[in-house]
Amino acid sequence: MTESLSLLFNKQPRQLVDSLGGRTRTSSLGLETEASPCPSLSLAVRLSGCATCLCLSFLLSFGALSRVMALLRGDPRPFVVTYTCSSLIGMAGSCFLTGPARQCRHMFDRRRWHITSVLLLCMLATIVVAAVPVIPARGLLLLTLLLAQLAAYILYLISYVPVPVAEVFTHIMRSRGVQ
Repeated sequence: MTESLSLLFNKQPRQLVDSLGGRTRTSSLGLETEASPCPSLSLAVRLSGCATCLCLSFLLSFGALSRVMALLRGDPRPFVVTYTCSSLIGMAGSCFLTGPARQCRHMFDRRRWHITSVLLLCMLATIVVAAVPVIPARGLLLLTLLLAQLAAYILYLISYVPVPVAEVFTHIMRSRGVQ
């Protein structure tokens, strides 16, 4: 892992072409500014933005726990919306590091598109099921969707960890028949 980090920090600045205007921008440490709304952010500001999103995501996740009583009384919307928003904010944090266009490409690259699709579909299905009160066995379905969303989010995060954890993850996925 230290070898991966040393490769990251020893990279030469790269010339990048902005897909919006065809301008060339230089990015140190391999952080692309392609199609970024804030290309002039320093590394410290980018890291702070990412950390802030992750902290806010964790706080919202814990805040969702305070809405469990409403969930148990039959009103799942406050819990589901808070929990799902926390996941979305956590995912958005990495946009500070790579920019939104590259983040979207990473989310749907060949290694991640399965888990990203499952995660986004679980988020959407959870909100829809919470919003429609006439669904039979809604509580059990919501619990299943929330657990699936949590599992998909954990796998999504693990997929971004550099070697060797990513290799272990890929091996597990291949042993389960997922390419």
